[in-house]
Amino acid sequence: MKAWRVCDEQSYEGGSTVVFAETRGKAKVLAQMTDSCECAEYTDIRATRMPELDGYKDHECEMDWYDDNDRIALVKLGWSCLEPEDDVCMVAPCREFCERWEDEVFDR
Repeated sequence: MKAWRVCDEQSYEGGSTVVFAETRGKAKVLAQMTDSCECAEYTDIRATRMPELDGYKDHECEMDWYDDNDRIALVKLGWSCLEPEDDVCMVAPCREFCERWEDEVFDR
């Protein structure tokens, strides 16, 4: 399965996720079932290939931000929390790879 970063182009929140599908069109359909794009029209969803994650998940159709291994993989590619919180960041398994965590540490 191919990995696709999907996002709602009309959303002001700016969130995105990664889904796994054979084609861009199938990725956009899957995207409509995610928190990031659940209210999006098909034509407003942007699906961009993420070949670095191809084959990462073979049993699920979406990366899970709350799974430690998935979160680490996403953060290594530039993802971060939309609203970082100190108590969550302190125990996050991905903090060593997170640019925002580094910024927060240096700002203290």
